[in-house]
Amino acid sequence: MNSFFNFIHRHRYDIFYVFVLVLFAVFLITVLPQEETKNLINYMENKTFDIRQNIIAKDKTARKDIVIVTVDDPSYEFLIEEYGDWPVPRHIYGDIVNYIQSQNPKYVAFDLLFIKSLKRIPDSDNSFVKIFEKYPNLYTAINFDDYEYELRRPPLLDEKLTSKVNIESKNIIIKKYTNNRPILQEIVDRTSNIGHINTPKADDGFIRSVPLIINYPKYNQETLKEEKQIIEKKNVVENEKQVQQEKENTQRMAKCRHKYTWFVMAAAFLANFLSLLFGNFQPC
Repeated sequence: MNSFFNFIHRHRYDIFYVFVLVLFAVFLITVLPQEETKNLINYMENKTFDIRQNIIAKDKTARKDIVIVTVDDPSYEFLIEEYGDWPVPRHIYGDIVNYIQSQNPKYVAFDLLFIKSLKRIPDSDNSFVKIFEKYPNLYTAINFDDYEYELRRPPLLDEKLTSKVNIESKNIIIKKYTNNRPILQEIVDRTSNIGHINTPKADDGFIRSVPLIINYPKYNQETLKEEKQIIEKKNVVENEKQVQQEKENTQRMAKCRHKYTWFVMAAAFLANFLSLLFGNFQPC
């Protein structure tokens, strides 16, 4: 028992500081609105996450064997002068891949989306998609989102891009989406080296986690039809609620006007009476 009290006595200032911090945290959570409390907790979690990762991470800096090829401002100006507009014809990407492959890289991956055919230069697309057959170490990207059915009908995902997984670990991040931007079908037909680029940012704009697995519905023609019917019914219900809400607001405003009419009249009468009483009468 004496050792316990001795420990308390030796660390009394530390215990006091911890107590004050806990009390302050409880105060903030109690006083601040729920949204601001959530933002504060997220901020503290993000900062402490950075500290924890800086301590346990093996690689403190970026690996030197990873090369990022990007289009900076000077490159953009050169491409505009050379080809006239943006985006450039896609066979240019094929030329870039051919050059990079001459350096014997382990992998080459695009983090941009090749969606819709460039109708102004159709031969450029045909030339570009062939490189996916030529290089088995070439990867490209797909992006998932939650666009509504009215904005974009959810495309069917090619069977070879799906797989059944048995997740036992709770640490694996799985993100569910209901829609995606389909890339060129000619690419999908030629390769299964397609990965998602869904990298959600934290509140402060930094990327701290990436979902390893995307949960995407296994749509077919029947499920898409049912999805459309569900959305249509949902829209009807929301429209009815909006009409009812507007009606209730109108009735509430009418009651408020009726309720405070006599108050406004009495206030105006009192103001005129006081002005008359003190000699500063101005008819209203």
